[in-house]
Amino acid sequence: MGDYTAIDGLHDSYTVMRDIWQGWISDTSKSDDAPAFQWMRPDSLEGIPATNWETILKVAELSAYNANLGVLQHLRTLVNAYPDVATRGGSVDPDYWPGFAAFTIARSILEGTALVRWLLDADVAHHDRAERSARLILWSAHHDNQWQLSADPAERRQTHRTPQDLKTIIEGAGFTVASGRRGQLVVGKSFGHTEVIDSAFGEWGKQLYRRWSGAAHHAPWVLGPNTRHQLAADGGGLWVNSTRQEGAHIELAADVADAILKAGNTLGVYWGRVPGMLHDQISDLAVSLRATAPGIDT
Repeated sequence: MGDYTAIDGLHDSYTVMRDIWQGWISDTSKSDDAPAFQWMRPDSLEGIPATNWETILKVAELSAYNANLGVLQHLRTLVNAYPDVATRGGSVDPDYWPGFAAFTIARSILEGTALVRWLLDADVAHHDRAERSARLILWSAHHDNQWQLSADPAERRQTHRTPQDLKTIIEGAGFTVASGRRGQLVVGKSFGHTEVIDSAFGEWGKQLYRRWSGAAHHAPWVLGPNTRHQLAADGGGLWVNSTRQEGAHIELAADVADAILKAGNTLGVYWGRVPGMLHDQISDLAVSLRATAPGIDT
């Protein structure tokens, strides 16, 4: 079917990431003295309604679970974004190359993995993690409520918790809830993905988020330098196409591998698991991709 190409390598790399991430987030092994159990109620309290504090921290866990699944679904999409040789019949036709779309998908993975680290970081005190969760809850409720108010009545959910409902729970846990910009309720300040990524990944993550967001928003400063324009031979139109940037796509895959490795390590510490295969295979994959990228024409 031809030589092994960049699209083959990217398909295989994302397949490895997808399979290992799915196995890791499905793993139910844990240590009884793990950070996850340092705030949970003892079995002797089973059947007694959860406190507001416990509810907020449990929402942090559930939100991280949701992000775990979202990351997995985006990894599945990246596998399909670089079709295997059988699917494309050995062709390297530009129709099979995802172009800037891959960076948009990776951006969502960056947001999801950062959120997991931000919510479940075992080095952050329980009080601070609860505050983070409260900020996320209010931000989400605000946007959900805005949608509910503007949606067609037939599409609205019959029941949903409003920001005011959640305010009672959060204040019951000891936090002060105030009114922020555009009437959004906040604890200290509003939730924001840029802050989460900075906290979870530092300058490395911020730079990736800036560039990948540029691709997601079709910003000229990202798309322009990598787009070709050519006047049609008959002068009747403009031919527009993006460069393949194979090296950049391989570097992108290495960055995605690093992001899921960091999030996976956070999950491992939180539940008291040994990273094992996740750390070894994903770490080796990221190193291998970075070693390959500079030698690929863009």
